[in-house]
Amino acid sequence: RSVRMAGTKHLRSKSNTLDIGDDAAVIVKGTVARESSVVDKLLNSRYAVLSAQAFATFRKESDDAPSKVWPVTKDVVLTDVAGGEYHVRHPGVSTFWAVARGAYETRKMWSFTVTWSSVLTTDKLTLAFETEGKASEWHAGFEKAIQIQEAMPPKTQARLNELSVGDSSGMRVH
Repeated sequence: RSVRMAGTKHLRSKSNTLDIGDDAAVIVKGTVARESSVVDKLLNSRYAVLSAQAFATFRKESDDAPSKVWPVTKDVVLTDVAGGEYHVRHPGVSTFWAVARGAYETRKMWSFTVTWSSVLTTDKLTLAFETEGKASEWHAGFEKAIQIQEAMPPKTQARLNELSVGDSSGMRVH
């Protein structure tokens, strides 16, 4: 699977796309729980793929295109892995319904936060996992992706930063 992306969930790009790569370029993939952008500590389960170029989430593993994509740049910052209590939304329940009706399960999970900063915005995403080992695996994957970005020549990094402004509407899988 190769995913093409236009960038982050917040800003739109005209037509530039960035290739996340095929399976050989994937650093880690699997199910993650990502914090809702609407309600703190409420988690949505997603299938995710991390490469050196991008972190993409899909509503289901079988989806052809990701629902959200964040570029990986040398400026991405990670918090340490830590344990905490989270509310995991019941499958098929909207965020609104989960909050209004308590349609979630409270669980002890292991998490870390990824922060993307640019001139225009700062975006934070908390990722949570059932085990400390799984959280550490994804954390190490992000560290590897960031190291790859840091090793890129400045011209290549500048071009990737230029391409990273956009949303998931420009993405496709081939």
